[in-house]
Amino acid sequence: MQAQPGGRFRRYRFILCAAVGLAMLPAATAAASSGAGSGSGATVRLAYDVLPGLARLQATGNPSSASEMEVGLALQSRTADEERYYRALYDPSSSYYHRFLTPAQVGQRFGPDRSATAAVSAWLTSRGLAVDQVAAAGDWVAAHGPTAVVERAFQVRELSYHLNGIDFVANDRGPVVPAAGRVYSVVGLNSLQHFGLPAGATAPLDPSMSDHGPAGAKQGPNVGTTTPADLWSVYQQPPQWNGQGQGVAVIGEGRTAAVIRDLRLFERHFNLPQVPVVVHCVQGGSCGTDSTGDPEWDIDMQASTGMAPGVSSLHLYFSKTLADQDLDQGFIAWISDPNGPLQASASEGVCEQTPLNPVWEGPLGIVNINSDPSLPAGLALGDLQEPVLDQQLRHAGVEGRTLFASSGDTGFTCGAVILPGVSAGNGVLYNGLPSVDYPAASPYAVAVGGTVLYTAGDPAQRYAEYGWNFGGGGTADFEPAPPFQYADRHVVGRCLASPDGSPAGTGQRCRGVPDVAAQSGDVISNGYVVYAAGAPSQGGGTSLSSPLWMGMWARIQSAARPGGNGFADWSLYRVGDDPVAHAQGFYDVLVGDNGYPATPGWDYVTGFGTPRVEGLIHLIDGR
Repeated sequence: MQAQPGGRFRRYRFILCAAVGLAMLPAATAAASSGAGSGSGATVRLAYDVLPGLARLQATGNPSSASEMEVGLALQSRTADEERYYRALYDPSSSYYHRFLTPAQVGQRFGPDRSATAAVSAWLTSRGLAVDQVAAAGDWVAAHGPTAVVERAFQVRELSYHLNGIDFVANDRGPVVPAAGRVYSVVGLNSLQHFGLPAGATAPLDPSMSDHGPAGAKQGPNVGTTTPADLWSVYQQPPQWNGQGQGVAVIGEGRTAAVIRDLRLFERHFNLPQVPVVVHCVQGGSCGTDSTGDPEWDIDMQASTGMAPGVSSLHLYFSKTLADQDLDQGFIAWISDPNGPLQASASEGVCEQTPLNPVWEGPLGIVNINSDPSLPAGLALGDLQEPVLDQQLRHAGVEGRTLFASSGDTGFTCGAVILPGVSAGNGVLYNGLPSVDYPAASPYAVAVGGTVLYTAGDPAQRYAEYGWNFGGGGTADFEPAPPFQYADRHVVGRCLASPDGSPAGTGQRCRGVPDVAAQSGDVISNGYVVYAAGAPSQGGGTSLSSPLWMGMWARIQSAARPGGNGFADWSLYRVGDDPVAHAQGFYDVLVGDNGYPATPGWDYVTGFGTPRVEGLIHLIDGR
């Protein structure tokens, strides 16, 4: 969620997000009310829903009033009830243990009243917008229309800005929204906030550094690239459980034809089954034309199916850009899909975003929320992305699904802090200020760190494996530690505030990242063989580690009882927190430093370490 170079967004796409049950948000919304009563015509103005520091800039003009914009609403969910059910789902002593719900059941039990969802849709339609999408939980509605129509509906002006070589548009004031459903945020009224991809995800394969290049095998330890078979052996992946009966998903954006062709070359080269690919263009009949993310999607697809060649399908939930409001639709489409895979991977990331986050030292600067009485405390955030997506990922956990997320490629820092024109996760370098990537920081996602892996022998065995010095890790500033991390004494960081910026969470233990790790390589000479743009290449970074883990979790799931194991972290922490089980289920990486040192047990470099898949299957499922 940071500056996007000009020219990328020819269509400004916007998503309106409603309250996700944060205790202080309804009061803040009511305080900004500009309508009377709660009838269908009542509205409120979200005074805080504007980029912090925007008033310091001089607008350069207006975007075209005919530019198509996509808007949406989300409604207040019954968060407290859902959180209680979520925790009971993963408590073996509870009668609700592993009684996962379908997306429709989540909506029925914990979503907003269907009449509120209908009222929001009617509000949008009455103002000239066409409704396109409603989440299964009923707490997300998407629609589209021309910029002029959106401006009138939300009573804002969209203005163009230019700063430090960055062109973007943003609303000049907080939007007016319908009172129905207690809407609290409009995601996408600016084109500045967006997810980002790592730089240099793939590189040409150097035959001299690999046992697997065109030059053939060399003697001694392999310090270069690994193949799927190498990682089957090193990470102890039993052949009888290879992902059968499972699907995997990638959350991404842009065109898909080229990356599917690369997947077929990869499968042919390594004599792997041809996995059926299902493309979900979440913003209509097209996923767009962007190809800049192709190297990343090549890694995600080939790493995941390389680890689980027996999966029944690979699903691509692709939007048209990486803008918050676009990519969110990819996450929601996966979570709302009743037939969607139980595991997905997201290699894109953003710096954890709240009013205190130094990302705003980028283009716009920090707003001192305590000095502006017109702003509700803690809400000078722009689009409130973390509370919005956390709510959706909680739905996924209740449905028994797992999102694996890259921890980033800038060590204990985040790529957006000093380089506002470069996306979070870019590097490879430290940026000086501690920060973690999101959604890896979410308590409802599995954060995956990275290692450098050297192999030897045939079949390959671990010669050495150490924590990558640029693998992301650290303590979140605003996401509280989830219950499964309570027992880990190395998770020591304290929250600066709650995810919404309120002081309610100040001082409590905050989320530690990562949870686990796998090979990331060093993005120079060590990595994993992939096909990119039709040629053998080397993939690396934690955007490799995350889909590797998704594939290995699909193997574990293929050995599970009907219904699966649910959100993976609950099982992984039960194993990791037991010293005997930890040794059976993980290789504890004791060497490495990403600004924090690797230590025995859980640490901020590799979490619990890299997997022993056969051990995890035995410990989790008794197989």
